[in-house]
Amino acid sequence: MPSCKGCVALPSAHEFGAAIRHAAKISGGHILKRSRRTKIVATLGPASDSPEMIERLFRAGVDVFRLNMSHLPREKLPEKVEIIRTIEREAKRPIGILVDLQGPK
Repeated sequence: MPSCKGCVALPSAHEFGAAIRHAAKISGGHILKRSRRTKIVATLGPASDSPEMIERLFRAGVDVFRLNMSHLPREKLPEKVEIIRTIEREAKRPIGILVDLQGPK
């Protein structure tokens, strides 16, 4: 038990493993996990932001999609995120989204 106020106890490795096995059992055996340590990041732009191209990039091995807000209108962000999340659900594999915010000019 943690001694400081506001701290939480982390589960043991055994408890964590049991929780993962339980999640796999209730989800039909599908856990969103990758074993590879290296990650591939692709920046989406005008030539690569169609749903078909995003899926092709993902099937080719992309782990994280970068959305550059300097070139993407704010109104389009939810649409791009939904495209990526749809592919993620269909593939039953996690996809990271990195939103690169525009800094001061």
